[in-house]
Amino acid sequence: MPINPGVTTPIFLGSLAATSLVGMSIPQLATGLALGLFQYSQTGLIVTSIDAGTLGAGTGLCPTIILNEQVLFTAISSSLLGHGVTGMLMPALANGAALGISASFALAIVQTINPVVGVGTGKLQLVPNGAGSVIFPAAFLAMGLTGTMSAVVASAIGLGIDSVISTAIGVIPIVGTPSMIPSSGVGSGHIL
Repeated sequence: MPINPGVTTPIFLGSLAATSLVGMSIPQLATGLALGLFQYSQTGLIVTSIDAGTLGAGTGLCPTIILNEQVLFTAISSSLLGHGVTGMLMPALANGAALGISASFALAIVQTINPVVGVGTGKLQLVPNGAGSVIFPAAFLAMGLTGTMSAVVASAIGLGIDSVISTAIGVIPIVGTPSMIPSSGVGSGHIL
């Protein structure tokens, strides 16, 4: 399932409600998070795979990305605190955002091109390009979430994701041209 706002906005609504964040602006916040995550998954990451198998050329399909919600919660909480966002609702916001991001990535599909492994397995590698603190504020602004604190919160969430996205786990089965010769290499790809 792709990570797009139509699919992930309900996930974020549920994760924010699960942390007792309800109210008139929560749908806006959920949509801002969903749009930010979609843009982040398309332009904020370098997607590669470390491959092993047999010599050839293949393509890989990873059916899920596992990003530990507690690790993400800690990173987003620290980032929010570092940005001066404190108060009773900060842990709920960090937890709701982390839960929604982790659940959305669990539905993600990664497609790779593996030029030197025809049949085998790849280990997913997600490397941030440092744009999280720019992508999320732009997404919040596009959803009508304006004001100084909106930009600060969005930037903190983006930096939190940037700091832990490399810990995401995914296994990529690679299929293509079979061979008897062992091979290893690096594939490249994108999140659908």
